Amino acid sequence: MSPGLLSPGLRALGASLCLAAEGFGMQAAATPPTPGATPGATLGATPGAIDLICSAEVATAPGQTDAICAAVALALTADIADWPGWYLRRDPADPAGLTITLVLTRADAHSVTAHLSWRVPTDPVPTDGPAVSAQTVDAPLAADIYPNFARGLLQVSDLPF
Repeated sequence: MSPGLLSPGLRALGASLCLAAEGFGMQAAATPPTPGATPGATLGATPGAIDLICSAEVATAPGQTDAICAAVALALTADIADWPGWYLRRDPADPAGLTITLVLTRADAHSVTAHLSWRVPTDPVPTDGPAVSAQTVDAPLAADIYPNFARGLLQVSDLPF
């Protein structure tokens, strides 16, 4: 991993960060947008809300789930910024349309593992993306790694847009 992907705090501590996707390298999983493609066209719906729900299957440190969810929300918002009519709602009371769930499956002082699960209006069965893990060896995880972690989740998940 290039030093540029490490946060300044982790580089200063000399910490090692490992960000990996289950089953394949994250660089290979990134897919550039198709020129001329209509954003959200595969959703089969008119533009509207993309709902983000955050859940943890394991105990997390205070604020950790919220910090990771916020990073995923920022990454999703950046992805849909140029899509007229699309907007992100976080933890709505009435999920509708495309619903993306952040599922934390492991979290401790030195590592976090999560995957995205999503459901489109035309199919009630959710689809699970691959698990992504971030791990430090010689320092506790810091919140400033979560944006790269969130970007990794989006890159390896085959979201329907």
